[in-house]
Parts: sequence; structure tokens; C-alpha cells
Amino acid sequence: MKLISDSIETRLANISKKGLLTGLSEIDEAIWGLRPANLILIGGRTSQGKSSLATDIALNVSKTAPVAFFSLEMSETQLQLRAVCNIANLSYNRIRRSEITTREQTTLDEAVEEFKSRKLLVECDINTIYPNNLLETHKRFEGKMPEKSINCQINKAINLGCELIIIDHLQWMHYGVWAGGEILKLHAITLTLAELAKTHQIPIVLVSQLSRPDRERYKDGKVPRPRLSDLRESGHLEQDACIVILVHRPEFYKTEKKLDLFSDGVEEAELILAKNRDGIAGVTIPVKWCGSWMSFRNMEE
Repeated sequence: MKLISDSIETRLANISKKGLLTGLSEIDEAIWGLRPANLILIGGRTSQGKSSLATDIALNVSKTAPVAFFSLEMSETQLQLRAVCNIANLSYNRIRRSEITTREQTTLDEAVEEFKSRKLLVECDINTIYPNNLLETHKRFEGKMPEKSINCQINKAINLGCELIIIDHLQWMHYGVWAGGEILKLHAITLTLAELAKTHQIPIVLVSQLSRPDRERYKDGKVPRPRLSDLRESGHLEQDACIVILVHRPEFYKTEKKLDLFSDGVEEAELILAKNRDGIAGVTIPVKWCGSWMSFRNMEE
């Protein structure tokens, strides 16, 4: 133990500093940036853009600081293409089908060069995390964390200077040496990540799938906006996260036309700040969803 007054001057000096910026101004203002020791949860249903939001954050932060991105759902090639489309503001589908004009090809080439300058490390093949006390409780690991573990890769990323860890997403993660039920497994994962964020004094962004809403919430033409209780095994995930941001695209539910992530055009979307341990919560922040290049932008852009 130590006196609580130890290092108070340093802590007071640091507390007013804004964290890493997501690029979405109202979110950055509400949470004061992505701050050290925080576990930030991004929740969303299928095709709402939660992975795209994580990519937006990675690309914005990596302009100025190294970022480690664990992409458990997408391949490195998919992530690269999405990132370049995001930077170039060009249609993902048209690039994939080689339907772009000569002028757009020039824009794409410029975006590729800009992408090369970003400080973004990617890992797509490792999805297992272990308890922090693994080496104490399981002698068969002989005092060494497995090389192919998220724990080990996070340590390497921090040694390389990374200031932000992003993991997409929770439901694709495995918990090493686990023999219990699914509910407690997810809690064990988020608790371990929260501890790692605190130990290394680094923000960790974790993407999570939301449960489908009850049928009652679809009645009378209501748009089923996400809420904290939609988090899978909500009690534990809500408890472990410092900040919870829920992604919602109302237009996805308002039309009979089949929509997907790559729909052309721009639509209004919402980022719901459902939990914010150190600030205001329960607010809805309007943003633009640009489906062609899979990116959220500020309303004024």
C-alpha cells in the first residue's frame, strides 16, 4: 500500500489532458478522448457499422500515434481495402469490381501512399487471451505466456510504442484454459482486458455484437434503438467497460429496400453514449454514415 497523496501533482497535471482523438468531435468532447487505463466498448447489431467505427478510430489515431488492431473477423486484405476506401472516400464495391474512373484511380493511388504513412499494426490470426494469473495457476506453461496469445501480442505492441489497442470483436475471442459457461467466459475476457488497460495505462477499444431486441420493441413502427441491456451478458460487460458506445442506423429499419454496409449515399446515424464512467452518459450523438466507403463522419463534414 502507499499514501493516496503520492504523485498527486503529476496525476492532476495529466487528468486535464485530452486522450487520443477518434476524429468524431462530439464523441471526443463527451469522453475527453480515448484515455489511458480505459476499456471502451463499441456495441452494435449486424450491419450497423461497429467494425467500421473501430477502423475509423484506428485510422485517425494512427496519423499521430502507433495503433495495434486485432481483426478477428476480417482478413488483412479486407482491412487494407476498407482502410484505403475510407481515406480516399471512394466506393468499396466499385474498387472491388475495378469500376473506378482514371481520376478516381489517381485518388486511390494517393490514398494508398497516405495509408503507408499510418502507424497501424495489424494482427488477424490470433484470437486467444489468457487470465493474468496464468503463469501462477497453470504450471504446464512453464513461466511463459504463449507466443500466440493476445496478451503476448499486446505486450509486444506496447514495447513497439503503440498507444491504442483495438480488438474486433469480443464474440470471436477465446479464453485460454477455460472450462466454464459462455456468460462467465465473456466476463473473464472483458475483465482481463480491463486489467491489461489499467496495468499498461493504455486505452483498449473492444467491439461487441448486440443481442436482437425483443419483438415488443418492433411494434407500432418503433425503431428498436439499442440500449445497454442489449449487450450480450449485459451485466458483466457493462460493469467491466469504462465507456460504452452503441452504433445505430435508423434508416436500416425504416425502409423495405434491402440495405447493407455498402449502400450508396449518406444517411444520418446515431452513436449512443450509453455509459461514461467519468462524464455525461445517456446522450445520442448524430453522425453521418457514408456507406460507400464505410465510414462515420461528423455532421458538419
